[in-house]
Amino acid sequence: MDKPTSTPAGGDLNRLFIGFGNPRRFADHSIYLVNNTPVHYARVVALTGMFTSVDDGLLESSKARGERGALAPYSALLLEDGPFWELDYVIWYHLDLFPGDESQPPMRVWFDTPKGGPTGPDIVLPVLNQRGHVIDLKGRPNEPPAQSPTSTALPAP
Repeated sequence: MDKPTSTPAGGDLNRLFIGFGNPRRFADHSIYLVNNTPVHYARVVALTGMFTSVDDGLLESSKARGERGALAPYSALLLEDGPFWELDYVIWYHLDLFPGDESQPPMRVWFDTPKGGPTGPDIVLPVLNQRGHVIDLKGRPNEPPAQSPTSTALPAP
């Protein structure tokens, strides 16, 4: 599979990022964790939920936690396939990525999708080789250390 490594604007995508399938073209959306690096992650654990504002209040879904499997180098892991109406909500994820090299600490990141879905450049996403949007991952540095690789426990957001 070809490995395109940059956006048309020249931004470097030789990294981990979220690939968001374009809802305007396909009606439904897909959210992928894309690993465009040579690093192997033996395990990915996710905590997710969604929320929206309603009548000056906040409506929040329940949260789901689960194992998502391994993430090989230059591959992608499908996190979610959803209907267009879910984009009435902000969808968020907390991810713990455990490297194949157990001497390395887990990577703890988060992201969310804006209500209505992402905007900005619609590009051919590296690794996926399909059109969509890039969502950057953000670190979670102020949380306690991740659980051992045999635990699926994640702290609440």
